[in-house]
Amino acid sequence: MKPVWLISLLALAGCEDPHLPFAPGFGNAVATNIAAQVVNPTPHAEGPAPATDGKRIGDAIERYRTGKVYPPIPAINAVVKEGSAPDMPAAQSGSGTGQ
Repeated sequence: MKPVWLISLLALAGCEDPHLPFAPGFGNAVATNIAAQVVNPTPHAEGPAPATDGKRIGDAIERYRTGKVYPPIPAINAVVKEGSAPDMPAAQSGSGTGQ
């Protein structure tokens, strides 16, 4: 008689609904990861977006097609190895550094 009860209990355990509602906090890890990667979730506009026109965009596309694009302005290297100085332009007077 005991094996019948055991078999029936095991059979009923397999009938549990796998589509039950998830815990209330399910998915919070994904939302937290996304929020951590957003630079500014509520940016405040400083004014209207910069205006441009079709001619300027068309000229840029033509420069791209012909290989005559303007070279980008080099960025200042923010990573400095120990014992070396970054490649930076010479400081100008009145730069506001207080020196």
